[in-house]
Amino acid sequence: MTLEDRPWALFALSCLLAGCPASSGPAPDGGSAPAKRGAAAGDGEVSKAPTEAPPTADPAEGAAETGAAVETEGSGEETGGSEGGETDTGETGETGTGETGETDTGETGGEDAAAETSAATLIVGGSKGLVEYDLDGKQLRTLTPMAAAWPRILPDGEILFLHPKAPNYELMRVAKAGGAVTAVATLPRNFNAKTCKVEFSEDYLDVQSDWGFSVDVANKRACFNLADRNENMAELEIEVRVDLDTGKVHSRLEEMMDGDCPPDAAFECGGSSGGGGSMNASEQPTGEAFAWRWDPDAWLIFPKGTANARTNPKAVSVCSNSVDFSDPESMAALCASEEGRSPSGRFVLLSGMLSMGDYIHRELYFIDLSTGELLGMLGDDRKFEVVTPDNVMTEVFGSLDAVGESLIRWVGDAKHERLWVDGWLIDPAGRKTTRVGGFLASQL
Repeated sequence: MTLEDRPWALFALSCLLAGCPASSGPAPDGGSAPAKRGAAAGDGEVSKAPTEAPPTADPAEGAAETGAAVETEGSGEETGGSEGGETDTGETGETGTGETGETDTGETGGEDAAAETSAATLIVGGSKGLVEYDLDGKQLRTLTPMAAAWPRILPDGEILFLHPKAPNYELMRVAKAGGAVTAVATLPRNFNAKTCKVEFSEDYLDVQSDWGFSVDVANKRACFNLADRNENMAELEIEVRVDLDTGKVHSRLEEMMDGDCPPDAAFECGGSSGGGGSMNASEQPTGEAFAWRWDPDAWLIFPKGTANARTNPKAVSVCSNSVDFSDPESMAALCASEEGRSPSGRFVLLSGMLSMGDYIHRELYFIDLSTGELLGMLGDDRKFEVVTPDNVMTEVFGSLDAVGESLIRWVGDAKHERLWVDGWLIDPAGRKTTRVGGFLASQL
């Protein structure tokens, strides 16, 4: 991943140069630490619902079939595949309308919501299994009750996912159409600094982001990057490669900041995580059909047919009032950054103010090009509210929070567009958010 792959990273670099508010880092449960509203929003504290961490329940008896033996290079150990899996009844998260916090009925609000329903569905892994949802967050069916993390949908319809079986992960395969579940291999999650060997002894290392699990479909192998912390702070990383036909496991030390163990020789571990980075749009729509325009280079929202200039009295700059437009560093630090556009082009996703710490937090906002409004998602239920550019860029305000490792992806189509952000399913046209939780499956 390069900085060019992550628009927020360039913004973060400028913010570091110009000065940014500090961040308290992730909360102990793996979610984001609470963010405070500024004085412009009134007193009080607004907390982001935690991003769901990988399920950690121990496995019990289940329906998974016995998998192939697993051999870890350099360890001399051999481990058999899984003989069972746990039926986990834990919840992945609450759902809400974004208005009252009550249980979601699956209905979409807003005058621009499409009348017809969409056939598109989402596969989500979490503590209650691998579950299929519709685009309003309504649960449709459970493919397997085994706790599941980081699911990947293969071109033939099979699904791979990680199942926690203390102290290790098991790589599982679900036959297409929700068929039989089988164990492929057991993944080590520890490194012994004395022997310089990857071990199965402790669940110390983890997949830290969506790009930490890729699948090389052509060569029938899965590849993992396991680390002790997120990318900014990691001191220990190992790579694991699994042959999907045999279940054989190859592992190597990628990086160790402290200690005398040198990195092992690299092995081929290509493939795709299916996400295409943080945004999955291959072609950004222009939004020409809407009444307002957006110029990301000038940071301006302006009515169609009017001047694209700050002197236009109807134009709105998505920058703090204190920005110095003669200073590139000031503009980069105090103007919102575009992250991508919705399939229809109507909504532009923006990064607002950053807060720095072990994790680089950024707040997310929408521009609605049909109205010219800036929209934040505030409060515990992430209710949509119209905000001002100064709210967005003066200080941490309390809109929906994301970090560099966040999975942010548009799903659906131009008539039924939703944004997935770390377990939140967002319908910007209906001005509605639903908490699903868990890990959105990536289509390879």
